[in-house]
Amino acid sequence: MLQDLFDEDREDGDFSYFPSNTSSKSIIEKPISPRNETDLCGLQNQGATCYLNALIQTLLFTPDFREPLFSLTAKDLNLLSNPNDSSQTSSSGSTLKVRKIIVELQKLFAEMLLLNQQACSSIRLTDSFGWQSNETIDHQDVHELNRLLFDAIQKSLQGTKQSNLIRSCYEGSTINYTQCKQCQKIFKRIEDYQDLPLVVQDSPNLHTSLANMFTYREQLTGDNQYRCSSCDNRLCDADKVNKKRNNIYD
Repeated sequence: MLQDLFDEDREDGDFSYFPSNTSSKSIIEKPISPRNETDLCGLQNQGATCYLNALIQTLLFTPDFREPLFSLTAKDLNLLSNPNDSSQTSSSGSTLKVRKIIVELQKLFAEMLLLNQQACSSIRLTDSFGWQSNETIDHQDVHELNRLLFDAIQKSLQGTKQSNLIRSCYEGSTINYTQCKQCQKIFKRIEDYQDLPLVVQDSPNLHTSLANMFTYREQLTGDNQYRCSSCDNRLCDADKVNKKRNNIYD
């Protein structure tokens, strides 16, 4: 199940993490080709991870996500070279866990930006998720994976200066206005979102679909009448429209 795919702390009792250049997975190394004329770096497919590769590329080329991620230091990530260093313990004396997912995202992003090779490996990143080999050969729904990956990143960032990174980059809110035609009262409800369901059929482009979402006035009539609290909870005809708010964390 997808909800089991992200567990940064899957290894019970493992409170230290010092990433190496090798993976626990046994693979046959092939010569790495240099970048081609596009000067872009791709990601090697681990079996059926094309959906994950596409998602990682979109995150890499989102500066508002990438740059705050790079701003996190080794201290922020509890990543120290000396495991006996006393500064690696909290004020209560407990050992601090390394934020593995963020460390590996930083490293993979850096490799994709700086190395002169056609593709990089995402094995260390999926290792940090706690994935096993069988989880890289099952194709998953990229929309659900995106939501779960954001949850995992947000959890890993808790307690850092970028704890609101996912919210500030990818969350917004809409205001639903519903006006009862009987009493003319307008009711307002705020809803947060990380993605928007757009109707693309018969629409010339995404801009038009997005504009229609926030200008279309829905008629609530017949079997879809609105239950109005100002009209003694009677079912009434009503108009409904969505309006976009600014980012909820601005």
